[in-house]
Amino acid sequence: EIPESAGDDDDLCVTDLYTEFCRRQEFSTGWFCSICKKQQGHCVQSRVASTPNVLLIQAPRFDESKQRRRFKIEAEEELSLPGMSELQLFGVVYYDGQKLGDKGGGYICVCRGPDWRFWVFNGRQRPSHLPREISLSQFKKECSCLFVYTRPGGESMFAGAASLLPDL
Repeated sequence: EIPESAGDDDDLCVTDLYTEFCRRQEFSTGWFCSICKKQQGHCVQSRVASTPNVLLIQAPRFDESKQRRRFKIEAEEELSLPGMSELQLFGVVYYDGQKLGDKGGGYICVCRGPDWRFWVFNGRQRPSHLPREISLSQFKKECSCLFVYTRPGGESMFAGAASLLPDL
């Protein structure tokens, strides 16, 4: 979700979306206590426990009537979240259109290529480089739907993998 205090003219960043995701939520009922046999209040807090190889962060871009919400999100090139190693922006998916499913609307993907530059894919034209003078963090800030972050350089780390490697 987006922070409740954010307005259409406010610039948010991916860190704001993650922080809102981690916000503690309190519920007055809904959890059944097996000891007292009654519905009890409870609270829930979500967060990512360790640095993933790939982190996807979805922006709540559409309302209940499928209208695009116009708040702006800046994609940080390097993402530093509490308790995690730094992640690099790998790609962003955008929706160009006023309403989800409208004729003329469509998705655009901008992601890093093998040359580590950003490429634009729109399904209508040949893929092309994002012009160097345009920062991906500033590109179509009001249309971004999904942010993809990876470990630096696209490296991967798997739990327990280090113990499987032979001593060199």
